[in-house]
Amino acid sequence: VVAPNALATCNVYTVVRTLELAKKVNPNILTVAGGQHFTATAQESLETYPEIDVIVRGEGERTFVELVRALGEKSSFSRINGISFRHRKKILHNPPRPLIENLDDLPFPGYRFVEDVVNKYHFKMMAGSKAGYALIEGSRGCQHRCTFCSQWKHWAGVWRGKSTKRITDEMEFCYQNYGIRFLWLTDDNFGLGKHASNLCDEIVKRGIADDILWFMQVRSDDIIKHQDILPKMRKAGNRWVLVGVESHSSTTLDAFKKRIRPEDT
Repeated sequence: VVAPNALATCNVYTVVRTLELAKKVNPNILTVAGGQHFTATAQESLETYPEIDVIVRGEGERTFVELVRALGEKSSFSRINGISFRHRKKILHNPPRPLIENLDDLPFPGYRFVEDVVNKYHFKMMAGSKAGYALIEGSRGCQHRCTFCSQWKHWAGVWRGKSTKRITDEMEFCYQNYGIRFLWLTDDNFGLGKHASNLCDEIVKRGIADDILWFMQVRSDDIIKHQDILPKMRKAGNRWVLVGVESHSSTTLDAFKKRIRPEDT
């Protein structure tokens, strides 16, 4: 099985080229594509790219396990929710898989698979040329429905967060096991309310606030609403916040369904 991921459309060429090479090595390899691009274009992608055997739509953790198990047992893919695939020259789309209710149920990412190269990649712009970094997923989805963004459609308009304990567990694991001090919270919109405040408290309680640096992505209106939390974030090791710059035009904001006013940002 070869299964690359296309988070965005710009990744499609690399994914398809990888699967093309896999098929040249062994035509019997099962090639699987996933990610937001292929989720949104499952029919088109299977029609366009003969290199793809199966597309995993939406969250892939449980779907992919079932797919590999079915392959090993040589059983039908017809009962696996969340996939699109070819069968007898037809493209079939199985029902979508429900979202995982509790993200804490997911295991840690397989850091052991990249531990030999973890110190070869640096976020020079922020972390410094000799500082390794790790990506930490604290939540999935976004509660907003901006018309230009694919996130809310991909995640069914639902925001789900990991517990602050789980997030801090991953931070601490990366620091203690790999010496990673720079951590990027990859959430599309982490938010600066009670959840962020509790995360800061947990980091300080663990005694790692002076050992790590981290940054996150938030909306500008969220910063305005929760300015009081910024000093606490600084104390907990936060050094950067990636902020989306908003339009000064109410007409534009309304057209994009941003649900904010220029004065809110």
